[in-house]
Amino acid sequence: MSEPGDMSQRCESGPLSLHLKQAQQAIQARKTEVVQTLHPAMTVQQAQVLSQLLDYGPQSTAQLARAGGVAPQSMAGVVSGVVARGWARKSVSPDHARVLLLSLTPEGRDLATAAQAKADDVEERVRTGLSAAEEGTLIDLLARVTALAGPFADPPVDGTIGAQRP
Repeated sequence: MSEPGDMSQRCESGPLSLHLKQAQQAIQARKTEVVQTLHPAMTVQQAQVLSQLLDYGPQSTAQLARAGGVAPQSMAGVVSGVVARGWARKSVSPDHARVLLLSLTPEGRDLATAAQAKADDVEERVRTGLSAAEEGTLIDLLARVTALAGPFADPPVDGTIGAQRP
């Protein structure tokens, strides 16, 4: 068995980031298909916003952007879509008069619940294709990749996650 840093036994099938992106895109594409069975114009991003509001209650566009890992400007477009379709409404925050909070309408709550169930089914379908050991290994490896790609991470010397630089 080769050591973690041994490049002689590496796969020649392209960059690791390409494989990660392809897996993520395949899951996103399937989620798009299933949420569009609820409403043909619904996007995965809109479903995620509705789910976030369902799970955590009213939030500002900035809070939703942070939770979704996107720029506030990008989230503003998603928010406009869910408001325009009547799935959510904006109201002034009781704590900050200059902050608008997004909350679900009754239709949005029903749609969020259904979309969340469909997205969970996609995740479960992927999981059932893996043994418990494979799933655990995949999660561990993805955590290592995340740590290794993070800021100031040194490549591992002994197979452990790299140390932080001073």
